[in-house]
Amino acid sequence: MRVSLGNMLFKIGLFLLSITLFVAPVFYGLHVNGWDLRELVTPENDVQSMLSTQSPILSFSDVSVVEFSPSTSRFALRIELSIINKYDFSLTLTDLDFDVYCSDHNVFLGTGGIDGETTIDPHSWSDFSITFTASPWGAEDIFSNHIETHASPALTVLDVLLRIRNFELDALVRGITINLTLEEDRLITAHHEVGGVVL
Repeated sequence: MRVSLGNMLFKIGLFLLSITLFVAPVFYGLHVNGWDLRELVTPENDVQSMLSTQSPILSFSDVSVVEFSPSTSRFALRIELSIINKYDFSLTLTDLDFDVYCSDHNVFLGTGGIDGETTIDPHSWSDFSITFTASPWGAEDIFSNHIETHASPALTVLDVLLRIRNFELDALVRGITINLTLEEDRLITAHHEVGGVVL
């Protein structure tokens, strides 16, 4: 029995096309889901159920003063924020913003946030250092109401209770957008000491 070369090439081409049509969607699905087979095969309603019953955990862990200049009315803070991803899937932050107020006088100090996208692996966490410069009226409140100077020993002390308000986080989990807001304001204390009298 004689098989023509054209017929044999047609069968080989058909075989390769069949394999490509089967394998290509699997590779594409794995690529879209971060090469995680579990994310590829988990049904959409399982993801929706998890999103409705769990949320990422947020923790404002520390605050430090990075700029402190009463003579130029410049004041900047760095706030440390930890986000824990409790999901079985990657969490991609797309936007995060919050406002910072002086809790004692209800004065707006500035806005903090994260630019760009950041992905947090399943059951993992990421730490963020968010720096912002106080607004002019915020710096005025800080330097007028929250600084004490001591002559002996010469020391300048800053103490201010900060109130985090209007916190909003947008993220993607398996292509589903979630929005997280804090129901209650968060309070954190900024304390800073400088040797000598700062002018």
